[in-house]
This record gives sequence, C-alpha cells and structure tokens, in this order.
Amino acid sequence: MKNLRQPGEKCLLCLQNFATQTNSHILTKSAFNKLLGPKSDRKGMQFKINSELIQNYNASTKEVIPDTTYIQDIPKEDFLFCPECESYFGIIEDIAVPFFKNYRRNEKFDLQYAEFIHINNRSFARLKIDYPLIAFLFVYIQFFRAAVSKSLKDFKLPNVVQKGLSQLLLQYKSTSKSDFIGKIKQPFYAKIEYPIAILTAERFVDDTENFVLFLPSYPPNIIFADQFILMLFPTLEYSLKMDPVLPNVDQSLIKIGVMPYAEWIEFRKGLLQTILKIYKP
Repeated sequence: MKNLRQPGEKCLLCLQNFATQTNSHILTKSAFNKLLGPKSDRKGMQFKINSELIQNYNASTKEVIPDTTYIQDIPKEDFLFCPECESYFGIIEDIAVPFFKNYRRNEKFDLQYAEFIHINNRSFARLKIDYPLIAFLFVYIQFFRAAVSKSLKDFKLPNVVQKGLSQLLLQYKSTSKSDFIGKIKQPFYAKIEYPIAILTAERFVDDTENFVLFLPSYPPNIIFADQFILMLFPTLEYSLKMDPVLPNVDQSLIKIGVMPYAEWIEFRKGLLQTILKIYKP
C-alpha cells in the first residue's frame, strides 16, 4: 500500500508550498455524493477489492457482496495539497458542479444547464457551460487527485499523462474566480491533448444504488463516480479509435453520453467483473 503523506511534505500540484491541507476529498464531494442518500441520513458502504473478495462473489447475480465498512462521506486524505492549490480547485468546482448536479431534474433536462442532442443516433446532454474547458479541468482534477492519492493502492495514470494534467492545471491556477475566468478566456487551441468521456443513465431507480470505483487498468483510465462514469484518454488518436463519437475532443462543447438504464446496469456489472478478473488469485 502507498505510504500516507506526513506534514512538511510539498504540495503534489505546485511542488512548492507545503501540503498542509487536511481532509482533501479524492472526488469532488458536492458533485458525487448522491450515493450516500439524503443529507439527514447519509450512509454508504466502503470496501476494498482484493483476492479475498473473490470468496464473496455472487456468481448468480454478478454482484459483489463486500466485507463492508459504513461511511458517511466521500473518501478523503490529508497533506496532498497546499491550501492555495486546494482553493484553486474549489474555484473550478464551484463553476462546474452546478452543471453536473442540475443538468437534469425529474428525468428531464434543465434547459438552464443542458440541452438534449443526438449524434449518430446516440443520446447526449450538451452542457451549456460558457467555457467548456472548465468542465475538462474539473474532470482532470478528479483523475489527478486519485492518481496522487496515497490511499488508492492501484489507481495510476501513465506518467506522461499525470505530468501533463499537472501542467494544464497549473497553467490556469488562480486565486480568484475573476482571475481564473480571465485566463480561460485567453486564446486557446481548439483540440484537447487529453480527451475525456462522461457517461450517465437516462434515469436512476434509487440514488443510492451507485458507487465510487477507481478502475486500476488503463487506457482509458476510468472512475465510476456515483451517477457518472468518467474516462480519461492518453491521446486524441486513442480516444477516436476507441469511439469516434463519445469522447470530448475539443473545447467547442462538453457532452455527457446518456445511456438507457438497463445498459447502465449491465455496464456497471461489467466493470465489477473486470475488477474481479484483475484480482483473481
């Protein structure tokens, strides 16, 4: 297991300031916490997948029956970042999170945040965020946090990708929202070096039915983040070879693939079965 960091170590983003920030959520809590239930009664199950978990695998339902620990929060960790970098992440999160949380209300798209579109007979929600690059940076934060976390044993980004995300995030580092928007509005290249894909279901039967899972294999890197599946691709060419429609490859728009509920359930089962194969003794 990775060794947890101690006070006095340098920030893993800027590499300059001391990483004194505590309780850094590995995923943005406000965007990915519906699985814990209503605020008045939040409760989730946390489990680690390893070879021993195979014994708790229910082959008939294809679901994992884990040795559970009950939690009331998204996983968090101390001494990863300095307060300055954590505050910068917060600027991006404050802008992006409302679009991820509010683009759909009561199984219908909220036109303030998104519109429904079809591309090659596939359904998408196009987020109406003024600067789609902000959504890219928001997703990059999730992958970067997970990659530098010392408590996630097996989740890794390719070294060149992790370094590239760090450089991109530092390029727009700001101390205020106005400063950040000013940098985002500067001329930029249309193409994205590290494409992303985002998937969700058209509806959910129960907000608490999903989970958080950091898939250890790549490419692409995958995070199952509550009601979203986040994918990060190492190159533009790789993303288009895998799927010419789903990935977000430039800064002209950010779209979320919308899957039928039955397909979402099957995809979720497939991810769990992939994990079990990876860790099978």
